[in-house]
Amino acid sequence: MNFYELETGRSEDPDFVYLKDAPQGLESDTYRMAEGERMGADYPVDAKVKMGPDSRGTALPSLIGNMFSMLIVKRELKDVLVATGVELECLPFTLINRKNRVASRDYFIVNPIGAYECIDDGASAIKYSKAAPSVILGIDPLVLDPVKLESAPDFFRMARQLRRYVVSERLGKQIAKLGPTNVNVHKLEQRPARKR
Repeated sequence: MNFYELETGRSEDPDFVYLKDAPQGLESDTYRMAEGERMGADYPVDAKVKMGPDSRGTALPSLIGNMFSMLIVKRELKDVLVATGVELECLPFTLINRKNRVASRDYFIVNPIGAYECIDDGASAIKYSKAAPSVILGIDPLVLDPVKLESAPDFFRMARQLRRYVVSERLGKQIAKLGPTNVNVHKLEQRPARKR
């Protein structure tokens, strides 16, 4: 089965909202929501994200791009991700526009807990930091291992690349039925499966 990376960065459409602002009071915790650490009771029940002067666009898409690599989606897309049965947190917030008015209460930060190992180390070119040899600076090309993917869930974070979200082709088809906006994916390369 094919797998695709779900992009969380800036949209090519400048009309769509792009956030450079973290949930208020959680600025130092954005890494937890971006890297699969559970927020639990540390997440406020009245969380707010205010569109600051550096945020762009006003149109509200199905997926809001942001500079933190958090997965921010509208309710109907969140519901499809929840239906996969994958362990995750759905963290609701109120989106406040530049005029300090409520823009929406229909968005969630979806935080898949943990990560799934799927990278083919032999076929991928992994660049490690010289100062911190366990830190990956980049992977190009990135190639997935089809054997590891045999038991992969339909939705997961990539182990060792925690800010990268992966969806199966099966889940991608379900998402496409929503006719979502600003949901961009690209197919991930897999090492050819060995003949048995």
